[in-house]
Formats: sequence, structure tokens, C-alpha cells
Amino acid sequence: GCKRPECLVRSTEGLNDKQLGEGKRWLSFFQLHDKYPFVGYLEGVDSEAWLDSLVEKTLSDAEKLKQSMGEGEYVPEMPLTEFN
Repeated sequence: GCKRPECLVRSTEGLNDKQLGEGKRWLSFFQLHDKYPFVGYLEGVDSEAWLDSLVEKTLSDAEKLKQSMGEGEYVPEMPLTEFN
């Protein structure tokens, strides 16, 4: 999928039925799959700001690495243990 900042939005506004169905398919995959159990909620963390910061950092790191590597697509790992 698209990883550009303009594609990373928190709203379903403007999505067609096919796109909404794909989103629901992914949600059900993680909700129903035995390998991905629900473990809880983040407490004491502004999850919106944390996620925005994590996405910005990941995109920035990917762009820097892409520039140093040349052609090709690189998707960096998202360190889900960073909370600051």
C-alpha cells in the first residue's frame, strides 16, 4: 500500500466500499488470529501523538536509507517499544 504521508490518515472518509472492506478484513485478521492476541491498552501515553511521531520517524528513516541505497523500495521496521 501507499506509505506516503498523504496516504496515512486516521479517517475512513472518502474511502470506497472496496477500501472499507479491506480495512475490515485486516481488523478481523488481527482480532481473530491466534498469533495476535489482545494484550491491553497503552496507559499514560498520548497514543495519537505517539503514533504520529513513530510514523514520521519511520518515514524519515526510510527516506534517508533510500537516498543512501539508491533505487528500490525499503520498508524499515517500526520499533513498537519506543514510547517517547
